Amino acid sequence: MVFLLGGTRGTFTGMIFGSVFCTLGQVLYNEMGVQRLKFISRRYFIPSQPPTPPTVSELAEPSVPKKPLLDRMIHAIGINRLSDEEYLAQMRENRAAYLRRIEKLEAQLEEDASSKKS
Repeated sequence: MVFLLGGTRGTFTGMIFGSVFCTLGQVLYNEMGVQRLKFISRRYFIPSQPPTPPTVSELAEPSVPKKPLLDRMIHAIGINRLSDEEYLAQMRENRAAYLRRIEKLEAQLEEDASSKKS
């Protein structure tokens, strides 16, 4: 049994064996689920009802356009898209905050320099 060899010699064969084993296990698990559903559907046979045609009110309602998938995924992780105007406003606000901070630091530097000269 080559796949039981230790060290670097058995790494590749171990990975191949593991992937084949996991694939077969997944296929068997899925097939068991399908067979279970077939068994249950034969045991509890419920006749299917034909689909009903849509009513006039359902046809008249315009569907709400969905957001693109990329937008929904980006929103799900907490990132919001900004328009150019919103982005510029945010950047101006950040710039103003940094300028206020720079003014405070410069005033503090002048105060320290004047106290050292005295």
